[in-house]
Amino acid sequence: MKKEGYLILSGKVRWQTVLYFLQTITGLFLTSFLFVHFLGVSTVWGGSRWFNWYTAHLDKNNFFIKAAVFLIFGIFLAHAANGFKIIWGYFLKTLKVYKYLADMNYRGSWLWYVHFLSGVCIFALGIIHLYIAYWGHNVTTAAMAAKHLQDGFYFGSLIALLIFAFIHSLCGIRSILIKYGILLRKRGIVNFILIAIGANVLFFGILNLFLLFWA
Repeated sequence: MKKEGYLILSGKVRWQTVLYFLQTITGLFLTSFLFVHFLGVSTVWGGSRWFNWYTAHLDKNNFFIKAAVFLIFGIFLAHAANGFKIIWGYFLKTLKVYKYLADMNYRGSWLWYVHFLSGVCIFALGIIHLYIAYWGHNVTTAAMAAKHLQDGFYFGSLIALLIFAFIHSLCGIRSILIKYGILLRKRGIVNFILIAIGANVLFFGILNLFLLFWA
């Protein structure tokens, strides 16, 4: 709707815009947290001493640590719920996957499915990891982490969480770049850079888990 030369958005459109913006902000926050946490528990660069120093500052009885955990978990739930609301509401309206893909400027439907399914997997694995890490295992040293990683389910869930998290993060960053017109002209180059960065980070993440496993 136009009024006096200005484009006036309807309330529903404004609300959808807010939802997309919140999804962008929460997604970037969670990606940043994932990267920082990845560096914190990494033994690739600093060895066991760095891991021990980092985990020693994650005292579960510390008020600020508790507040940070619940804040991050709240943002995690908000991101998941908001993403589901956006997707569910859109599909109820259009009922056409390819219409959604066209609006999001995706080149292929497979990438959208990867983004969506990886998010579902992260939601399940993330809750399991948080429950085990916060209310289950009390890991304060690399040696204790190595002991817990002997559990096949725990080790496998961390590998899966790491893989899905980085796939979802890269898809999300690509979606943001497309949404704000950053990826339109140099899509191939940016895609290559994202894949290269993601592959390297994922490699070192999995390497770190195996180094802890063999510690």
